[in-house]
Amino acid sequence: MNYFFSACFLLIPKIIQLAILLAYFFHKKEDLYHFWNPYIQK
Repeated sequence: MNYFFSACFLLIPKIIQLAILLAYFFHKKEDLYHFWNPYIQK
């Protein structure tokens, strides 16, 4: 049980980091889409 908790404790920062990275990537993708959208529509 103790090993399980230590493994979770080590994994949590990695999961948070991955979540932040994904959120940042999707946010940038949205920004690029909004940036190019007026040029595509013209």
